[in-house]
Order: sequence, then C-alpha cells, then structure tokens
Amino acid sequence: MLIALLFSYILLPEVLEDEHRKKVESRLGALKSSFSNMSKSVFEMTKEYSLRIIFLFELLFIFTEFFVASFIPLLIVVSLGYNKSVVASLILSSTLILILFKPFFGKIFDQYGFRGPVMTSMIIISSMIFLLPLTNSFLELLVVYTILTGGIMIGYISTSGGTSNATIPAQRGMAMGVLGVYISSGRTISSAFLSPMLEIFERYSGSRSEGLQILFTFTSILTLILTILMGLYSRSLNQRSKGIKSSELAISQIS
Repeated sequence: MLIALLFSYILLPEVLEDEHRKKVESRLGALKSSFSNMSKSVFEMTKEYSLRIIFLFELLFIFTEFFVASFIPLLIVVSLGYNKSVVASLILSSTLILILFKPFFGKIFDQYGFRGPVMTSMIIISSMIFLLPLTNSFLELLVVYTILTGGIMIGYISTSGGTSNATIPAQRGMAMGVLGVYISSGRTISSAFLSPMLEIFERYSGSRSEGLQILFTFTSILTLILTILMGLYSRSLNQRSKGIKSSELAISQIS
C-alpha cells in the first residue's frame, strides 16, 4: 500500500492550481490545528443525544465485527479441522447467497429506523458467534456464518443510515467522519483486548483449539450483555432527549 501511495504521488498529476491552494503560515501549525479541530468535532458530535448512542453502538458493533474477521479463519482451521481453502469457499458462498438480500436489509432500516435493527443485528451476531464452534458439518457452518454475515450487514446499514438521518446535510460529512473515528477505535480495542484473552484461554485450557472455542463463547456472552446495556442506555437517552425538547417547546410557547 505504501509503495502504491508513493507511485501515485510521483505519477499522478496535480489537480489544484497554486491560486486554489490554502495558504498557511506553517504546515506543522496547520496540521496541529487540523487535529485539534478534529478532536473538537468528535467531542461535540458525541455530545448530541441522537448521535451518541449511534456512535456507541458502532463501537460495539465494530468491536465484534473485527473479532469475527480476525478469529473465524483460526476457528475453522484450528478448532473445526477444515483445510485453509474452506475459509475462502465459505466466504465466497456466503457472499453469493447474501447478494440477493442486500436490498431487503436496506428496506429493514427504512421501515424500522436505527434502534430496532441494530439491536436485532447485535443479538443475531452474538448468537451466531456462540453457535459457530458447535457446528459439525460444512453446511451447518455455512448457514451459521451466512446468518452472522447478514447480521453484520444490517449493523453496517443501521449505523451508517442512522448517522445520516440524525444530522443536517451541512454536518453529514463531519458526522460520517466521526463515525469513522469510532470504527477505528472499535477495531483497535478489539485487537488489543481479545488477542491477549486468547492467550489467557489457551493457557487455561492447555490447547489452542479449546482456547479459541472458549474465546468465541466469551465474546458471544460479552456482546449480548453489552447489547442489553446499550439498549437500556439508548432508551434512557431517548427519554432525556424528549424531555429536553418538551421543555424547549414549553418555553417557546410561553415566550
């Protein structure tokens, strides 16, 4: 990737003329200012009740999704005993099956909004993560993995669509950028937390195969608990937001 970026920098023509470039006194100062503004944007966007719960669900969703992408190949090969080629066949088969369902997943969000679909997707993901180590054939593995991937698709559509709907057009790009910050944070936390947990479970069980199975069970239960807590927090934020709007409406009517 770095080599591709280097070649692109050398070979691709510059599209901005000098008069269209933003003038800065110091490039280092401009970079520092950019990071400062980005941090403020993340903080201000997160303060919004309607966006806060979306960002937190995205953090949880990406935490789990990155775990799935990272550890399912290991589970399939080490714990379930399949060849490495089965991983590619599984992903390809699941993708081909779900192509026809993508418009339906989008319609779910259009009809039910953010909270219901994302809660459902997290429960589906948690359940399928629990069932994956228990599969006994490729067909069972394919069914469970396909349902799991479908839940992930619903989660992506729900968080992206919810972010778009919760912001005005002028702030939509910034809100999606903040969503990207939470995506990166979720992946970082997932990698930093679950990789050491796998080592702990391996030492506890005495084998990598059993350690992976314990890790999947642990992640499934953890995801379900956090989903329930997030759902309760979402309801609390929603009631608080309605209370603030009612107060503002009453004040405006008095005025």
